[in-house]
Amino acid sequence: MSKDNILLWLEDRPETIATEAVYAKNAGLIIKIAPTLIQFMDMLEEYTSSNTYQIKGMVIDIFVYRARDLSVLNGEYTSNQGYDAGWLLLQHKLSESIYNRIPILLYSVKELEHERRDVIDRLNQDRPSKITYLEKMSISEKFIDWCKTISD
Repeated sequence: MSKDNILLWLEDRPETIATEAVYAKNAGLIIKIAPTLIQFMDMLEEYTSSNTYQIKGMVIDIFVYRARDLSVLNGEYTSNQGYDAGWLLLQHKLSESIYNRIPILLYSVKELEHERRDVIDRLNQDRPSKITYLEKMSISEKFIDWCKTISD
């Protein structure tokens, strides 16, 4: 029995990704959007252990507005009023080996800083599925290609 392909998305403002959701759906992905870190981690746990669904990719919004509850990361972290919430999720939870097979797309309105590019490069050395960074303003063709790649 084949599993349904899930694209798990951390996005605090789902109304801003309507176009991307259509692209992902056209690529054969079912989009599951979580507006908070806690909901994202709950969904991640649910779908990781599911016999019905397979997580084909994750899209992580770097800035999760007003994200203050970082208890799901099991540490003492500050999210800088949400500006670093998605980044902290990547570094302290999604970098665990259980998630290495799932491609991750980091998604932000900001240009990627050099130091963070170095961290992504370091994390990618140990991952069979890669972490990719896209700015929201340049999302169209690159995003479509990424969705097609992960849905195969």
